[in-house]
Amino acid sequence: MKKYLLLRWVLLFVLVVGFGQAVLAQEEEENQPAKPARVMTNDDFGSPRTATPAPPPAPAPQPAKKTETVAVATPEEAKPKEEEVVETVRPQTMLSVSRDANGNWVMTSSYVAGESKTNAARSFSALTVSTGKAELDQMIQEAGQKHGVDPRLILEVMRQESGFKQYATSPAGARGLMQFIPSTGRRYGVTNLYDPKQSIDAGARYLRDLLDMFNGNVELALAGYNAGEHRVIRNGYRVPQIRETQNYVKNITYRYGSKKHYGVKSTVGKKAAEPTPPPPMRVERDSKGGIFLTNH
Repeated sequence: MKKYLLLRWVLLFVLVVGFGQAVLAQEEEENQPAKPARVMTNDDFGSPRTATPAPPPAPAPQPAKKTETVAVATPEEAKPKEEEVVETVRPQTMLSVSRDANGNWVMTSSYVAGESKTNAARSFSALTVSTGKAELDQMIQEAGQKHGVDPRLILEVMRQESGFKQYATSPAGARGLMQFIPSTGRRYGVTNLYDPKQSIDAGARYLRDLLDMFNGNVELALAGYNAGEHRVIRNGYRVPQIRETQNYVKNITYRYGSKKHYGVKSTVGKKAAEPTPPPPMRVERDSKGGIFLTNH
């Protein structure tokens, strides 16, 4: 019993002594001045210390070189020569309203190709056939060179359309050497359909537009000239199943001697590719008599 009592007193003494030492240590820490905050270093983030690089050795002295005179090119001579590029005007789309052979109103969107801003001449060989009139031959040659259409193709279209007769008039109202109807003539700025120069120039422009529209396909261009480009497009870019149009295309193509137009548009620089023409717009009536606009 005395052993247990002695053990209890010993434990109590140890606890009292330990508590007293802890209190004294806390009071000493409070009485000491505050330490400055520790600055974080690279060691705290595990980053390796980098040694200060040694200065590079001084370069060894080089022997003196002989002075030489070197010719320097002027800015104009040093500048590389640029390839000359032909800049073109953006193509436009022109809408026109007319009646077809059945008397229906038709709205047509036609593709008008942009002309080159440069005056690069388009090269074509001289006509080997004649209309029988030197002044007409000259007009055809000039219009072909101006608009990039083979003069022989213009001549053969004129032969088929009017037989080279200035005042030819068809039952459908087409007039002049290239047989324009009034609406198409106005589309190309013709004020007198019987005037040879206006008729030939407008005919060459119309052929140029059709050739551009159908990628140089002579048969489709001729079908468009005879029956209208909207009919060619609606027929799946094929010659329409119209006997007059098929004979028209066959006769001119045979005399012209080619189904592809190989006219040289420009001999200088490059010319941007021309976009595909838009589908034609038409005005039609539905089953209830309403008028609507469609391009199908």
